[in-house]
Amino acid sequence: PFAVNLGVFEKSRESRETQPADLAALKRPVAGYVGGLHQWLDQDLLVAIATRLPKINFALVGPKQTDVSKLQALPNVYLLGQRPHAELPRYVAGFDVGLVPYRITEYTANVYPTKLNEYLVMGIPVVATDLAEIRRFNGEHGAIVRIAESADAFANAVKDAVSTVALPSEVARRIEVAESNSWERRLQQMSALIDAELTVRQARTTGWEDRLRRLYGAAKAGPAKIFATALVLYLL
Repeated sequence: PFAVNLGVFEKSRESRETQPADLAALKRPVAGYVGGLHQWLDQDLLVAIATRLPKINFALVGPKQTDVSKLQALPNVYLLGQRPHAELPRYVAGFDVGLVPYRITEYTANVYPTKLNEYLVMGIPVVATDLAEIRRFNGEHGAIVRIAESADAFANAVKDAVSTVALPSEVARRIEVAESNSWERRLQQMSALIDAELTVRQARTTGWEDRLRRLYGAAKAGPAKIFATALVLYLL
């Protein structure tokens, strides 16, 4: 998956910044989403789960990029609009659960939602639709994201997430997973792979140099020694 610049989120988490006023005004619990309100956002799913969970408020932070009248009609759905990236950590910190409610299409089959790590680095639980990249993510990191294949399953997962008090170890695990996908960690991993490859190539080069030196030394000892040494080197 793509690496993510999580520095601004980590600083916000560590400094325990206050919530924005518009989010703080909402009654808890709050299920939140950050990102564009675009055609790949499953509005029908959001309408279904918000209707099933009237005591949970849904805060959507991002620009309107398509018709969102279905969502605007619901009393427990709040469209807070686009916010500067530097302010997003304060919003995510105020969510009780982060949502990845994308439609399942040919396009989203290859989509890796970067907001996934932005939620996790703030230590909050995540509920997502059954995207291929989310399944791959869970396969790599364990079942850290709740995956839902239907509106009922999604609603139940959200309800479970907001009603369950996470253990400190669970919060720490979420943060650890997110940090493993940061640019800094990815650069470290890439550097380690490059160093390992250079070490292998250097060893191969050194091996050939040693063989050539041995062959050159044999040349000084006469034709018979050259033939014997060459034969041995060929067999190595």
